Amino acid sequence: MNFKIKTLFIVAGSMIALFIVAMILWTFQLKYHTDHMHDAERKHHHMLKLAAELRQSSDDLTLFARAYVVTGDIQYKKNYMTVLAIRNGEHPRPQNYDQIYWDLSPKLRQLYHPLIQKERLADEMHKLPFSGYELKQLQKAQQNSDALVMLEIEAFHAVEGLFKDTKGLYTVKGKPDKAYAAKLLYSKEYVGAKEQIMLPIDYFLDSLSTRTSRIEKLHQKSESQLFEKIFILLASIVIISVIMVWMIYHKVMYPISALRKNIIAYQKGKTGEEKFRYYHDEIGLMIENFFEMRRKIDKDVEELKKARHEANASNSAKSSFLANMSHEIRTPMNAILGFVNILEKMEEEPE
Repeated sequence: MNFKIKTLFIVAGSMIALFIVAMILWTFQLKYHTDHMHDAERKHHHMLKLAAELRQSSDDLTLFARAYVVTGDIQYKKNYMTVLAIRNGEHPRPQNYDQIYWDLSPKLRQLYHPLIQKERLADEMHKLPFSGYELKQLQKAQQNSDALVMLEIEAFHAVEGLFKDTKGLYTVKGKPDKAYAAKLLYSKEYVGAKEQIMLPIDYFLDSLSTRTSRIEKLHQKSESQLFEKIFILLASIVIISVIMVWMIYHKVMYPISALRKNIIAYQKGKTGEEKFRYYHDEIGLMIENFFEMRRKIDKDVEELKKARHEANASNSAKSSFLANMSHEIRTPMNAILGFVNILEKMEEEPE
């Protein structure tokens, strides 16, 4: 406790500065983790949208292919080709394509989902932070979907009366065969191929969910640790503030208050010293100087009183001496004056 007040304030100021720096640093770290978490959530959302679009495009292709084979309505084939062209980047992508689109009328589609830029689904995949495994699964799903397109195209040609030649080209003309086309699109081979599209997407979703959950846990752990550090820092600031207030009171306020009482008492003429505790610091030095000055003043006052008493005693002795001398002088003088008067009277009387 016997250290200077200047040292106390230097230590307190240094600790406060250190706390402020730590608080700023941890706050920025917390912000970084929060922003990183939000960015990860945003990218996770986009990755899920991309996987959902791939799955939805495959389902749309299946829906329009079967609808065209069953009904022969050319509009279903046009929709099929548009879905395929959007996925391959050959047709402008509708805005918010992952929302309800093909179930709306063409007029409403144009109103709520205007066309934007062309972009391949595969190119979008490379823009997002997929893991190698996840990207491989999505690419595999798209490759399987593209392979299934060949079977659907074969069904389209069967509806139109075109069949494969020995080279695999649709040059053989015949009677349109909707039954064969429907058989192709509802066969076990088609269902199995559809499963080979969805299975990699399912693997992708499971991997993405696991990876995202792990990242979230790491960030949550980091955020919890940062919150604990900030809480400990704030608690330390409160504790140190209480200690500082206590030390300032005992080292500054209490000695100054006690010194003030002594000064007021001294001004009122009280000579006794009221002893109180103080420390060997700047204020303690000031208190010691005050009491030393007070003792010197008291000593000087006592010496003045003594000198005054001695002066008064000297004056009293002088007055007594003068009175005695005056008496001693007056007595013979009176006798002399008496004889003089007698002599004068004797000279005036005749003999």
